[in-house]
Amino acid sequence: KFHEGTARRYFLPFFGDKNLEVIRDSTIEEYWVWRMNYWKEKNRIRESEKKNLFTRSTPSNQTLRMEGQSLRQMYNWSQRMGYVNVVPLIKSPKPHQTKSHGTVYSNRRPNFTLDEWRKLTRFMRSWVGNEDNYTGGRGKPHKLHYFQRELLRNYVLIMGDFGFRPNESRQIRWRNVSSFKSDGKEIIKVVVPPSTKTGSREVYADAKVVSVFFERVKNLTGFSEPDDFVFCDQDGNKVSEGAFSKTFKKLLKDAELLKNAEGMDRTLYSLRHTYATFRIELGKLRPEELADMMGTSPQNIYNHYRHSLLRENASKLTQR
Repeated sequence: KFHEGTARRYFLPFFGDKNLEVIRDSTIEEYWVWRMNYWKEKNRIRESEKKNLFTRSTPSNQTLRMEGQSLRQMYNWSQRMGYVNVVPLIKSPKPHQTKSHGTVYSNRRPNFTLDEWRKLTRFMRSWVGNEDNYTGGRGKPHKLHYFQRELLRNYVLIMGDFGFRPNESRQIRWRNVSSFKSDGKEIIKVVVPPSTKTGSREVYADAKVVSVFFERVKNLTGFSEPDDFVFCDQDGNKVSEGAFSKTFKKLLKDAELLKNAEGMDRTLYSLRHTYATFRIELGKLRPEELADMMGTSPQNIYNHYRHSLLRENASKLTQR
């Protein structure tokens, strides 16, 4: 009954006219935003009152989790039957808990402010070589520990300048990285591989800033052939899906930057959200351009970063 009702009320209205093969991660993200606001629209509020439906303006974590399971089951069946080749990432959003605000849901993603980003990048310089950060002061660190932390340091810096999804970054090989000149300025271009769930795209950054990060990675890993992975382990294998998560959390704890102002834990995805926020607030890109660079839709940019868009246009909004 739950699956049937969910499909009729939510899945069919949103996904009904979409081809399963072209639904990407970004489409699923858009669905969650639409779903979270479904019962907040006036006409639906009247519908629930008229039919005496028990609804919540914001669905519970359990409801969203069950809907996510239904979507995954549908896609897994479609893949087994040969209707789709790739299953998008389906991860339901969770309300977050803070002591001062209670349980709330926010479309805003936990990014770093400019001051926090500067603090993090400065902190990493000493954090990599500080033996106490490896052993708690009980002996010398293993070479593998240094390798992991130095790789993470450059990973963080590269992610902050390119805005990749964590899973996309794992699939990038050195043949995907190149440079060219535009108006006399050297640019680093990274082609996100077509094997990623949102398909191939090009992302650009200032070579003056990011070239040194890539060079440090090459020198650290020793793997720099065209088919080698940029982010690899000491044997040249692609880093595992959760390779950086635990160490990144420790880094943020040591830097006292794990939680944002709303009490939400930052994760590797926060690097992508920081990239988006900085590009908007520094006036570097329009939402449509940013959407192309990040492999998502302009609507998704607006839904998640409208606070930054408003801030960027504050002077226009307050003109008399």
